[in-house]
Amino acid sequence: MIQNTEKSKEVLKAEQAVAQAKARLEEAKRKESQKKRESENRHKYMMGGIVHRYFPECYDFDEQELNRILAAAIKSDQCQRILEIVKKESAGNGKNEEPIIEREARENEE
Repeated sequence: MIQNTEKSKEVLKAEQAVAQAKARLEEAKRKESQKKRESENRHKYMMGGIVHRYFPECYDFDEQELNRILAAAIKSDQCQRILEIVKKESAGNGKNEEPIIEREARENEE
C-alpha cells in the first residue's frame, strides 16, 4: 500500500492557523504579565515612598531589620485601630475623604 506523505493544502492552512493562534496567545499572556508586573512595581514604588516619608531612617536598616520594625508597628494596637478606621471609611469606594494621619494631626492641634 502506498502512503501519501505530503500534506494537503487544508492541513497546511490549518497548521498555519494553529501556529498563528499560539503566537497570539503567547503575546496576550506576555502583555498580561507585563501589565501585572508594571502595576506591582508602581505599588512597590509608592509603598517605598510612603515608608520613607514617615520613616526617613529606613535606609539605615537592612531588610530583616525593616521586617521586624514594620511587623511590630503593624501589630501595635494603635496601628490596628487605624487600619479598622481606614477600612470602614473606604468601604466600597477605595478612597478616603481625608487621610487619618492628617485628621489626627489637625485634631491634636485643636
